Amino acid sequence: MEYKIYIFNNDKLQDIDFDFLGLQNILASYNADISVFTLQKFDKSLVSEIIKEGGNLILFFRNQDIDDVICDNIKILGNNKHIIDDQIALFNNDDKKIVFVPYDLNWKVLLGKINFNPKRGNKTCTFKLFSVSKKRVEEILSGLKNEIDSLEYSVLSRRLLVDVYISYNGTDDLIDDNQVKIATAFRDFIYSENSLGLSRSIRQIVNLKGIKLAICEGITGGSILKEICSNICIKELLAEGRVEYLKGDITADEVYKQTLTLFDDKDNQDIFAINVQGKFEEDGITCIYAMGNKNSIDVYKNTFKVRKEEAVEYAVEAILFNIVKKLRQNNLSF
Repeated sequence: MEYKIYIFNNDKLQDIDFDFLGLQNILASYNADISVFTLQKFDKSLVSEIIKEGGNLILFFRNQDIDDVICDNIKILGNNKHIIDDQIALFNNDDKKIVFVPYDLNWKVLLGKINFNPKRGNKTCTFKLFSVSKKRVEEILSGLKNEIDSLEYSVLSRRLLVDVYISYNGTDDLIDDNQVKIATAFRDFIYSENSLGLSRSIRQIVNLKGIKLAICEGITGGSILKEICSNICIKELLAEGRVEYLKGDITADEVYKQTLTLFDDKDNQDIFAINVQGKFEEDGITCIYAMGNKNSIDVYKNTFKVRKEEAVEYAVEAILFNIVKKLRQNNLSF
């Protein structure tokens, strides 16, 4: 499928903060067929002309400009609109795709999703998986295709996370037999059956439970706080957030004791505490971290033997996954 890519900038063209090389590398890795790749000064009339010309388009804008452009051109774009991860607006019209993307999107997420092209009328579903290799996922999907002839899929992996986008010719039931087969095949790895990632899942659960987070970070240096609280009002979610390195030996007992301090002076609040400590090794990172409420605190230890520059990212993904698991537990007392 051939695409035209336009990057629209409101400032001077030479001042744009955009990872052109990163985008080009990802396009190349997916063997994307690109006929136009250009940077343009943002102008609504020019954007409308490009959309009218037709073809498959990937259009990059500042986030605040996307809604205005869509509203101005809605008659051409039509009503077949899909929102992906609260960031991408995708229009399918007469077998053509027009994709609206904010500057700060992860290129791999973008390309993994727009290359997934289910047949019109097929049912679609999304599964987000943790701690399973892309190879293993594709083996499972290959086996499922023997049972579901119409199955089509796209797999996107990054570190510990795998996103699976599936379409098939299913029934009109809310949940049909094929979807049950697919979910059962991935049951040991699923953390989400919609477009919600780990951070958004955490925010959703925290809001539903009416609790607040108290976070202390050492080895991750504020990365957990940044992931969870990105693009929202921190006061709505956070009772406390600090970077504090545990002194001396980093043991499970010491991490547990430090976690208890996150409940201090918060008697009137329902707190979920998170404390992340650890140390860098020659060949990776070891994290000891604790989380929970006053009645139930669990302590975890993970070691990742990866390149140092990737170590924190691996740790953050594992910690966020365990936060989701812990938050989903029902704390019942009789």
